[in-house]
Amino acid sequence: MERAFESLRKAISHPGRSSEIDQDDVTRFAANSVVAFAVGGLGSRMQRSTDTSGTNKSVMKLPSGDTMLEYSIRMYREAGFRAFVALVAHQAQSIVELVGDGTHLGVQIAYSHDPGGPVGRGGANRNALANGSIPRSHPTI
Repeated sequence: MERAFESLRKAISHPGRSSEIDQDDVTRFAANSVVAFAVGGLGSRMQRSTDTSGTNKSVMKLPSGDTMLEYSIRMYREAGFRAFVALVAHQAQSIVELVGDGTHLGVQIAYSHDPGGPVGRGGANRNALANGSIPRSHPTI
């Protein structure tokens, strides 16, 4: 059994030769990509707080004074990404009020509203592809 575990460990730890990716490739990829944020869920574990405040969980302030959504957008922006789509449903207006069109964050943000309420990440992505919020011609993260 020890030999089987060692064989498995080697297979997992040594997957093969890694690819060489230069910074120009990363920059081109980021400039041509769309980042989709699935921020439409009910946030059931935080529902008492979000329902009381009338906000989506993604706009709740962190101890730093930031929100997780703003923090994530800035992280992607610093890596070169500029186009974003927020997949929204529950308390969507609070997200729109927080980030708007993204200008104040130095990015562009579009919105895809789930029809009739949250439909899950897969449903939200499918809906955004169907309504054109996520362009099929661009890589999506």
